[in-house]
Amino acid sequence: MDPRQRILLETVYESIIDASYNPRELRGSKIGVYVGIGNFGKQEEFKALPNTGGYTNIGLNLSMAANRISYCFDFKGPSFVLDTACSSSSYAFVCAIKDMMLGETDGAIVCGTHLLQHPFETAEFMRLNMLSPDGKCKVFATDRNGYVRAESVVSYFLQRESKSRRIYATVIGAKSTVDGYKKEGITFPSSEEQYILMKELYESANIDPNDIQFVETHGTGTPSGDLVECEALAKHYCQKRTKPLLIGAVKSNMGHSEITSGLCSLTKAIIAMETGIIPANLHTESLDNSLPGIRDNKIKVITENTKFLGGCIGVNCFGFGGANTHIIIDSNKREKSPIKQKLPKNRLVQVSGRTEEAVLHFLEGVERNQDDAEFLAMVDEVHKFNVDGHNYRGYIVLGDRPTKEVERYNKPRPIWFVYTGMGSQWNKMGKDLLNIPVFKNTMNRCAKALEPYGVDLINIITSEDPSVFDNIMNCFCAIGCVEIALTDVLYSLNINPDGICGHSLGEVGCSYADGQISCEQAALLVYARGYASTTAKIIPGQMAAIGLSKEEVSKMLPEGVFIACQNAKENVTISGRLEVTKAFVDKLAAQGVFARLVKSAEIPFHTKYLAEAGKFLLKFCKNVLPDPKPRSKKWISSSVPLNKQHEEWSQYNCAEYHYNNFCNTVLFDQVYEHIPENAIVIEVAPHGLLQAILKREMGKETTQISITNRSTDDNEKFFLSAIGKLYLAGGQPNLKNLYTDVTFPVSRGTKMLSPLVKWDHSVTWFSGLYKHKDYFGKSVTVSLLDEEYAYLEGHQIDGRILMPATGYFVSFVKLKYS
Repeated sequence: MDPRQRILLETVYESIIDASYNPRELRGSKIGVYVGIGNFGKQEEFKALPNTGGYTNIGLNLSMAANRISYCFDFKGPSFVLDTACSSSSYAFVCAIKDMMLGETDGAIVCGTHLLQHPFETAEFMRLNMLSPDGKCKVFATDRNGYVRAESVVSYFLQRESKSRRIYATVIGAKSTVDGYKKEGITFPSSEEQYILMKELYESANIDPNDIQFVETHGTGTPSGDLVECEALAKHYCQKRTKPLLIGAVKSNMGHSEITSGLCSLTKAIIAMETGIIPANLHTESLDNSLPGIRDNKIKVITENTKFLGGCIGVNCFGFGGANTHIIIDSNKREKSPIKQKLPKNRLVQVSGRTEEAVLHFLEGVERNQDDAEFLAMVDEVHKFNVDGHNYRGYIVLGDRPTKEVERYNKPRPIWFVYTGMGSQWNKMGKDLLNIPVFKNTMNRCAKALEPYGVDLINIITSEDPSVFDNIMNCFCAIGCVEIALTDVLYSLNINPDGICGHSLGEVGCSYADGQISCEQAALLVYARGYASTTAKIIPGQMAAIGLSKEEVSKMLPEGVFIACQNAKENVTISGRLEVTKAFVDKLAAQGVFARLVKSAEIPFHTKYLAEAGKFLLKFCKNVLPDPKPRSKKWISSSVPLNKQHEEWSQYNCAEYHYNNFCNTVLFDQVYEHIPENAIVIEVAPHGLLQAILKREMGKETTQISITNRSTDDNEKFFLSAIGKLYLAGGQPNLKNLYTDVTFPVSRGTKMLSPLVKWDHSVTWFSGLYKHKDYFGKSVTVSLLDEEYAYLEGHQIDGRILMPATGYFVSFVKLKYS
């Protein structure tokens, strides 16, 4: 493939990323592609290579420079290349602007690509006395003697302001003309045509040329080019000026990139707008004061870095065949606030790349700019969708002690939510999470719903009092509402489960995650459990975790003790009369069996002893759920036995369902078979109580993620790290809803994203191009790419392929008798 086109694909991608867009967002859009590209001096040599494989024409065809971009990114707008010599890329820019103004396109990719690959063109330009013999572009200098050839590959992404997330500049106007016939010859520029072009453009844009502080000129450093351009500039810009017009030419800084020079000039103008500094012209020690406008101080060449005062900039460009363009751009008026923005204590950022090195490079750039909320928001926008072809993912949690992680990414995976029940509560379990706006909002709504019932929810989840959870009502309300709020946070991140299941109280979380009830209703459902547990008369009871199967425990249970929760193959929770249960636990422990008491406020949950309490719960829940909705298929029940799943009540999120869950055995062991082997299982709870069981019961291909933890000193950071791990595992969180303090388009001066894109150029190859000259008469060409000689690859010594002696003999025979 023509290397100009290969590099062009990279810069187009970088321009899209820099605009804070994920390429997937733009697929199928009516975006035009306009590419300035010139003749390719090595086409014939490439075509002469043996074993080209049939794709040489496609790889070298100039039209492919635009069409391949449209193909790769699935753009549906106009797609073409053009060549007007030095004004090619600016001509492409003008075409793109016209199509956008006419409504032909919704956006445009404008490119120019130019590499110096063959000495022929340079030699020809030297013969025309266009190139500087001393290798300097001395634009507007007395000793100017031509220009220096340069290379560049440039891509612009043009959008309408309403869709932009970043604005470097606004295009006020763009126009093109051609000189037509000139008695001096086709390569001689025309000051009159350039003047007419500027005059017509400024009149149509309704802009006074005297208001323009700076013009970026074509300025090649040729004797005739500088003279003619200064004549046109003086005639248009300097009729009523009170201050000199400042001019410069990027060719003095980087050389003349010919085909792409127009976009290079535009880039310099934008740099001046972004930085507030107009770069100085170089090599102007002896300024030519005889040039029009300069001689009467109406035009001033910038010979030192100069402050840009704002407003519009004109960019002039012309080709050596007479094709002229002029573009007017205006700066982004939105400036960075002088007041330092308050940033979150912890800030999650996720990125992806083709290699691990690329991801680490991007994360380093993120860390350098962690104080710029606008920059981070742009990164979030790029990575809210998967980027095709990115095989690695990484995340970083910014803060006082940044943490980051990178892993190889394979493919999206199903996501399951598992809601935990009693036992996951702990002091201050919601305090750090209140830093997350979505969590705080939902908790406040739940708190308001519970306030009439005397429950101070916010105090419960933030209290440092170790006795706060001695009250069973506080346990139910805190666990349930934290799970409800965490659900809202996950959904706000666009983390949507393929399946949900819950353990005991956790099924209230399922009822909310299923989308059929409000958070206020869900909060009242968890309150109903506390209300029933504290209102009804219940015998003193005890619960305990046992490390045996349900079959083994069933044979050993004393009277008055029952299996309350079937947690896993080798783990159950028993519940029953207080003293009998404690004695049974002691007996098992003495036999070396894992047996541990569970805090349950001396209530034997999930047994027949809750029958009276169940009546209170049923009545309360009927008021909360007056119009029950069917449960979706993604909600896998852990409370309805298989022999009752045909009954109508079991199909609904209704009072009867929650009554059954409260009073009967938890059948959590029947949900595992429904969870896919490659699933990402997110435990939604104040603490990952089920992590050990889930890891033991699920296959190695399953990823278990706990999003909170009682052992951490910063639960918000733990949560953000968990979301990062979810991203690594194959989830696709959309972080923009987690950080909503940025509005687009971002302020001027927000750092670029494109330098953070790192390409994998580790695979290289060398193709020698030369004209064959036969010095010895007949010859035989032996190529391993030729099927006839491919077998020779098997002759290796010390890992190197060597031509065997018999091979030379065979070649001699072929020559002898050919």
